[in-house]
Amino acid sequence: MFSVFKKRRAKLRTGYDGGVFSLEAPEFWNQNESTNNFLSITAPLDAASVTASSCEKDGGTGSLAEFAQMRFSAVHESFLPTGVAQQRESNGLRMIVREYEGIWPGNKTTRYAYLVACIELTASVFVSLTITTRPKELKRNRKTYDDIINSVRRNLA
Repeated sequence: MFSVFKKRRAKLRTGYDGGVFSLEAPEFWNQNESTNNFLSITAPLDAASVTASSCEKDGGTGSLAEFAQMRFSAVHESFLPTGVAQQRESNGLRMIVREYEGIWPGNKTTRYAYLVACIELTASVFVSLTITTRPKELKRNRKTYDDIINSVRRNLA
């Protein structure tokens, strides 16, 4: 598969999810309509997809680590972690990111990389962001995918 990115850094544009958070993705990617209250953006030729949604903590209790553990445990069993979860911070937001790789059930040959980011917007609101692509594409364009994750911004007052 060829890369959907040029050698120079892709210019990013901003996409929104219900006013709660925003993120940036390459300007030539498409934002898809969603009826399920999540943000969906795809690269040309379906080389990669980004999905993100926000959720409020039930009763305002719990931590980013607990949310990340819950989210990571929801990754399909056919995907295995390729390393430990990474903690990072960007735009004043704490994040935990973990990478997975596997083959979807029913598909015998195509491997996918699954990059899952859990982001704490406020003490009671989290974002779950997932990037799905092929492992070679992830490696080739890792900087762009990290830029997408690190671009998440809080739109709450």
